[in-house]
Amino acid sequence: MENLKRCPFCGCEDISISRGYIDPISPDSPPDEVYVGCSSCGIGYTEESEKEAIELWNTRAGSKMTVYIVFRIDHAYADLNGTNLRYSTVVAVCGSNDSAKKKLEELRRMPCEKQEYYFDEYEIE
Repeated sequence: MENLKRCPFCGCEDISISRGYIDPISPDSPPDEVYVGCSSCGIGYTEESEKEAIELWNTRAGSKMTVYIVFRIDHAYADLNGTNLRYSTVVAVCGSNDSAKKKLEELRRMPCEKQEYYFDEYEIE
């Protein structure tokens, strides 16, 4: 197996690979996806093949890369100046704009109460 680089968020070296990963956010996701992620902070990627997941993890760790973080809006309001503010929870980290859009589509199809989601682009090193 290819060596996995440490987590660029928390520095942990305990990185796991899970085959047949069931995404708790999207339990109807394909059952043969591969998850590579940090055992400490929980950040990780889900891809269709082990090779793609490992490549994405290792590219993300140690190289400048753009990631797309999907958020769930927990609370939105306007402050006294009329500025719109929102408190959000991270629900997924994606390696491409397309995979973030796909995750948004999956989340919006979930049969639970209506939630609002969005994603933003971030550059990390």
